[in-house]
Amino acid sequence: MNWLRQNIIIFVLLIFGIISGVAGFVYMGDLLEPHQQVEKKEPPKTEIPEPPMNNSEEKEKWLELPRERNLVVLIDNDLNARPQAGLKDADIVYELPIEGGTTRFMAIFSRFSSELIGPIRSARDYTIDIAKEFDPIFVHAGGSPQAFAKFEEIGNLNGLEGGVDRAFWRIGEREAPHNLYSDSKTLRRVARQEGFREKGKLLEFKYLTSGENFEGKKSDNIMINYGHKDFRAEFLYDKNTKKYLRFTGGVKHWDNTGEQIAVKNIIIQKVKARVKDEKGRLHLDIVGKEKALFFSEGQVIQGYWEKKQDGITKFYKAVGEEIALKEGNTWISVVPVNVQVAY
Repeated sequence: MNWLRQNIIIFVLLIFGIISGVAGFVYMGDLLEPHQQVEKKEPPKTEIPEPPMNNSEEKEKWLELPRERNLVVLIDNDLNARPQAGLKDADIVYELPIEGGTTRFMAIFSRFSSELIGPIRSARDYTIDIAKEFDPIFVHAGGSPQAFAKFEEIGNLNGLEGGVDRAFWRIGEREAPHNLYSDSKTLRRVARQEGFREKGKLLEFKYLTSGENFEGKKSDNIMINYGHKDFRAEFLYDKNTKKYLRFTGGVKHWDNTGEQIAVKNIIIQKVKARVKDEKGRLHLDIVGKEKALFFSEGQVIQGYWEKKQDGITKFYKAVGEEIALKEGNTWISVVPVNVQVAY
């Protein structure tokens, strides 16, 4: 009986061992199988895109870019208008004081076409006087009484006139008057339909040659206190891009695509200014001669601007030599002489 019991126990242990061995083999097979089945492959080859155009290439190509007649557009800078569209595509942007320590932009497009521009706002008489220097297609949405008296002096597309309503539209995401927009192609197409010349005078700055540097005193930060805290303009020089990053009201100045506004050159044009009516509208002396500051490559040069009646504004170093800028976009801040500028 004991012999039988011992044989049964041995038999059971033998069966258990066999089952355990099979299970272990299966388990190890499960561990090994994925590694055995994975085939070694070379990582897929991907085409590396060309690096973005660097600053030297941009500089060399700026004057070679094809140009169209200057398209000059008045763009809103109200808090409800931010972020704006189109400023980053402009060759030149003027920032101009208007009522109550606030500012408005006048963007000049020639080299690049912008897919969206706005919000488009009203003109002032001095915006017309400045724009006339560029022989432009002038785009706005109404204007001050003084501006309306001057519209006959300049070919213009008025966004508040029904005759050219096909050139403008309002977006639902914003409330009027901060929601009127257009784009470069539409404005140029409607201008042709309205009988505007396609060719115009292409005013250009004097530029440094490829081997020349902008030589002045170091100045990495610029601050313009226009009067209203939300319109304080600041520029910080970025050594990597060799451009000035713009801030407004103490925050980064983004455009509608999420890109921070960046400019190659900055001109601060000091002007005499005075309030001329009960609405607080300004008169700016843009004919004559006054101080100016020129910024590029983290440097500043002091000088002046001069304009004769019905002439073109010229910018000079203090010694009387016309200033030469680096090739690229330029921001012109028109600043009353009593406004604080730090740099």
